[in-house]
Amino acid sequence: MTTADIFLRDHAVEVVGSGVSLGPTTGKPTMVFDLTGGDLFLGGNAADAAIALRRADGTTALHLTTHAREPAPASARISLDAATGKVALGGSGAHGVLHVRDNRGNPRIAMGALAGQREEDTTIAMDGLLGAITLGGKAIDGDLYLRNGADTVTVHISGGVDFHTRPRADVAIQVDGHTGSVTCRRVVVSRDGVLHDLLAKIEALEAEVAALKQAGR
Repeated sequence: MTTADIFLRDHAVEVVGSGVSLGPTTGKPTMVFDLTGGDLFLGGNAADAAIALRRADGTTALHLTTHAREPAPASARISLDAATGKVALGGSGAHGVLHVRDNRGNPRIAMGALAGQREEDTTIAMDGLLGAITLGGKAIDGDLYLRNGADTVTVHISGGVDFHTRPRADVAIQVDGHTGSVTCRRVVVSRDGVLHDLLAKIEALEAEVAALKQAGR
């Protein structure tokens, strides 16, 4: 059996052993310190867990919980609710922003209440404050793909691809920001509540022109 020692040194408690368990009078621990692996476990044994990090003035800045009984206080700018699966960023005088970085630490995706502000290398920005989505920039052309239920790209909107000289036959609608052109298989317009297929109209006109030319001969 391993032994454990408890020392009181310089007004601090030092524990030497494999771990420390704390719990109510029932004898079932709800807080376990694993000293061999450096892990901390909270909750269990019919008890939910919560963590609150407070500022110097006593207000909560970060709130993590496994139950919905105790909602995050209004002062928390980051809250994670494992009971409902909700993550909240911002509030209490600060805009919430989530950054996703590449393996070199450069910001690539920014989501939140950005108010038009984003880090320099960000190529995807979702600005909830302005209701805007920005793709591309920093030598990267922005592209937006829409797929159907069969996982086939049916709409491709690009900020730099030249679809006019390199059209994709497998994509039904292509919007080319490089040349300002739109390529699509079919155009239908509504007039007086009636749908009109422009391609069918053009083909009909071409047939009429051909007939007139033939009659003129």
